[in-house]
Amino acid sequence: MGHSSQWIDITDLISNAAGSAGRLPITGGGSKNLFLINTLRFRMLCQIVVPDGQFIDFKEALIFALLGVLAFRGRVNVCASVTGSARDHIGGTIYNVTNR
Repeated sequence: MGHSSQWIDITDLISNAAGSAGRLPITGGGSKNLFLINTLRFRMLCQIVVPDGQFIDFKEALIFALLGVLAFRGRVNVCASVTGSARDHIGGTIYNVTNR
């Protein structure tokens, strides 16, 4: 497990920022990963809050729709500063479909 030290650093950083009285909402696709959620709850001082599945799915759909609109308009939708990619770029492919 070569990434275990990175895992500890991330949870420590979040715990320090949120404090023991803080709440950390988990709303991405990873919020459905029970192992991840249980591990976070064990490692973190703050309260881990997971909303209902419909909220999680709606948020994911909304974000991916935004990424699609940005790609359709030729705008950057992958930021290097957020994802760790080599550079900002447009991710995804837009297909032009016609009815026959």
